[in-house]
This record gives sequence, structure tokens and C-alpha cells, in this order.
Amino acid sequence: MELRPYQEHSINSVLTKWTEFDRLLGVAPTGSGKTIKFAHVASHRIGSGPVLILAHRDELLQQAADKINRAVGLVVDKEKAEQRAELESNIVLGSVRTLSRRTRLDRFPRSHFSTVIIDEAHRTLADSYLRILEHFGGAKVLGVTATPDRDDKRDLARFYEDIAFEISLTEMIKAGWLCPIKIRTVPLQIDITEVGIRGGDYSEEELAVALEPALQELVEAIKERVADRKTLIFLPLVRTSYQFADILHQHGLAAEAICGESTDRKEILGRFATGKTQILCNAMLIAEGYDQPSIDCVICLRPTTIRSLYAQMVGRGTRIHPGKENLLLLDFLWLSREHNLVKPASLIAKDEEQQAEIEAQLFKADGDLLQAESNAQAARESALKRRLDRLRERDGSEVDLLELANRWQAPDIIGYSPTFGWERRPLSEKQVAVLQRNGVDLALVQDRGHASVILSSLFAFKEREPASDKQKWFCLYHGHPKPWTLTKREAGLWIAEHHR
Repeated sequence: MELRPYQEHSINSVLTKWTEFDRLLGVAPTGSGKTIKFAHVASHRIGSGPVLILAHRDELLQQAADKINRAVGLVVDKEKAEQRAELESNIVLGSVRTLSRRTRLDRFPRSHFSTVIIDEAHRTLADSYLRILEHFGGAKVLGVTATPDRDDKRDLARFYEDIAFEISLTEMIKAGWLCPIKIRTVPLQIDITEVGIRGGDYSEEELAVALEPALQELVEAIKERVADRKTLIFLPLVRTSYQFADILHQHGLAAEAICGESTDRKEILGRFATGKTQILCNAMLIAEGYDQPSIDCVICLRPTTIRSLYAQMVGRGTRIHPGKENLLLLDFLWLSREHNLVKPASLIAKDEEQQAEIEAQLFKADGDLLQAESNAQAARESALKRRLDRLRERDGSEVDLLELANRWQAPDIIGYSPTFGWERRPLSEKQVAVLQRNGVDLALVQDRGHASVILSSLFAFKEREPASDKQKWFCLYHGHPKPWTLTKREAGLWIAEHHR
């Protein structure tokens, strides 16, 4: 299985950063091949001792076993329910529910595993995970998860020491590794203001009660918009899933429901894969670990306050597939008293402020999520420029930072705050040298993490900085077909190649 360039970079970054840190986080959206990445990491690490891979669901364990075998040709053992891994096994897939039991955990000496890899690492801080991680406290740890927002990262920083790799949903779509997302707002109001919060999210039972009166109306709205798209629908309860599938079927749509107790799950998923079933309803059964790239419509009728859960639902439809132009994501008008209801813009927003900016641009972008983000970024940069113009005559570091942010099109250097412990350390000698060489006043830089953000913004700017007029004319004179499209770096490389 050939690695994509960003996957190879991620693997190398993990192995390199483990020389400095013990507990690393890898961040990448659903569909980016997280399992492939940690399969290669595991393959590299077995020379140092056995590797443990943790997951919380059987489907994720089986998916990991299959992909590890396909990616690196290794056979894994399982520690799950009645299955017990051999102590001599190089790679063990462990069910968190099973391995967190003291009787199962004590089978393995504390120094047994050299490496622990955690799938769906947003669950790391749960007691069951921490019990296992504490037992194998001397192991190198890698947790992989879909893109968290800033607050999620701060929570995970209580355990993880640094981010080994991070690729955004935006980057994956722009590079063509994931499909574009189209948002369509359905002008149908669903009142969940009386739904309570249980365990940090909406009560599923109360959600079902609020949703059920609207199911007939929802069918009409869905039938009008999905056309012949292969559609996955998430609902709050198994009961609601079967009820909605029946209503869809009554309206002439090829719909089925699936749940954990379905004895014919394989057959149901097979019919959905081939297109015999167009619409599949479920109550969060296949939010994680289910790969069906031909899905081109996702409908979330299970509102949530948890961003990672929402990202998992939408992620079922973001993979590319022949003939698939985009993923259609239907967004309903949820009437909620909760301000932190997750919306489509949160898939790519770093915080609530950016989410609001993207939402404001969605209509102008005709529902294109990436275009809305681009418009929001342009509006943000324009606001920065206006702020800079107002403060131009004043003294103070804020003006200088604004100048840098405006010049490099990097507003993030203004609102920076540290997440991991290393970011609070003083600047390294290398950071000081590069910053000074590029004319950055060191008094503007808070700490090592801030320096890292500033330098990343600087390097990104240099990558896209337009070629100078002199470079363009030189390239044109020597036969370059489109010199006006070149960046300064590209022009320099072309000149070095053609003017020896």
C-alpha cells in the first residue's frame, strides 16, 4: 500500500519527535488514513519491543487488524473478551473495555509494551484509558484523532506533550485527498430547547421525543434534496432509526435501518454498498470505523454539543470515490438554548469566533464550505488591515504584530496562547537566530510556542510570496511559459536550473 506524501511525513515526524517527547498526539481528519499511519509506526517500533494498539469498539479493532496486514504485512493478536493475546506477540490489538480490567491488565508486565497507540485519542482522558496508560507508563505513546478545536487540544494537553503531525480537513480537500463539502440549509425548524444535557451532550431519549413529531415533514425535505445520492442518516435512538426508515420506505425511498443487534448487519451494509439500498438510518452505530467511500450525502438528525462526534458523523462521507463530486451535508434549523450546538462550520473552524465568521459566509459561497472559509479569511485579513491603518501612527508592540500578521496573511499570530508545556519555554537559540535574520523584534514574541507559530507563518508566506518583477522578466526572457504565476521560491529554482 503506497504511502501518500503527507502520511510519510507524519510517520517520520512521530519517530523523530519521540526522541524528545514520550506522549505524542497526531491530528488528521477522518479519511486521511490514520490507521495506515500508525500501522507503519508500529512496524518501525516492534524492534524496540511489543506494540499495543487500543480501541474501544470491535469494528475499530478489526479495521486496524485488516489495515495493518494490508499496509505492512504484519499479523496481529487480540486481547478482547474471550480472546487472549500471546505474550510473545509483536503487535496486540486491545479492547479498552477488556484490558482496563485489572485481571486482564495484570497479565502483562508493566514494561511489556515499548509502544502504545491509541485510536480515537479524544477518549484518552477517560478513566479506563488512563488506567491502561498508567500501567504501561514507560512506553512511548501516540494518540491519533480527527481534528480537534483549540479547547479540545488544551484538554488533551493534560496527557500529551506535543503534536507530532496535524493536517486539516481544508488541506486534505484542497489537495484532492478528500472531497469538497456542500452545505444545504433546510428551512425546517426543529425545537430542542427543552432537551436536557446528560453526560455533556443532549439526552438521546429526549432528542428522540423532540424529533419524532417532525419525521413526516423531514422526509419531504430530504426527498426533495438528496435526489439519488447514497445517504447516511444519524438519529438519536435505534427506535427512531427504524421508525424513520419505515417512513422513508412508505414515501418510495429505498431505506433501511441498522443497529448493533442486527443479525444481518453484513447483508444490510452490502445492499447499501451496492446501491440497492439508497438511504441507511442508524443511531450512531457507524459513526466510527466504517468505510464506504461512495456515500455522498450525510444527514445529522442527532444534534450534538461534541465536535469530535459531529466530525465522525460527517467524516463517513468525506472520502473520494470515482464519479463523486462532493459530499452534501444537510443542515437543519435546530432551535436550541445551548450556544455550543455543533454546526457544519465547526468542522474547519479553530474557535467559536472563526466558526461564526464562516457561517456568515456560507450563503455567499452557495454552501461551499471551503469557499466560505476562504471568504472568511479574506474578511478577517481585511479587518486586520483596517485595524493596522487605525493604529499606524501609534507606538507599541501590537502595531508591530499586526504589521506581521497583515504582511504574512497570518492572523493567528495575534490571538496565540500556549497549549502544551514546551510552548511556554524560552525561545531556542535557533528560533532567535531565524527571527532576527528575518527582522522580527524579539520583544514581540511571548514564548517558544509563539515563536513556532510566527516562524511557521513566515515560512508559509515565503512559500507563496510572488516572484519579483526582475525574476518574472528574467524567466520570461529565458522562455518560461507563465512567469507571472511563479512564487519567489519557484522562480529562484527555475533560474538556477536554466541559467548556469
